[in-house]
Amino acid sequence: MGTNASLGGVTQILSSVTVILATRLLPSLLKKISYKTAVWNGFTSVSISAIILATANVDASYWTIVISGGFMGFGQGMIMQPLQVAMQSEIKPEVLNIATTLSLLLRTLSMSFNCFNFWIATHINYRL
Repeated sequence: MGTNASLGGVTQILSSVTVILATRLLPSLLKKISYKTAVWNGFTSVSISAIILATANVDASYWTIVISGGFMGFGQGMIMQPLQVAMQSEIKPEVLNIATTLSLLLRTLSMSFNCFNFWIATHINYRL
């Protein structure tokens, strides 16, 4: 984008809104679709975001980044809640607190790794 950090941060507003919307809509969706379908839909949404960012170059428009963030937020909202519930339902109650903390740590690390992958993909695409 080649602008400032504030405008870069504003590009993530739609991501925050869509993660909240997906999280709020998910319980009613799970009455109609399975957990597995919800996770796959979320994965598809995150993949669309990854493709948008991987094909974007430094001159990508502001709205390209915003729309990509929207897909990412929606996907995260669709993925994280079902996986957390599935993990917690399989753990013994006496280790639930440790398992929940570990799950949060792994999710945070995976999101950081994904951000790094997007950065690499964008720079590789820029150099081509």
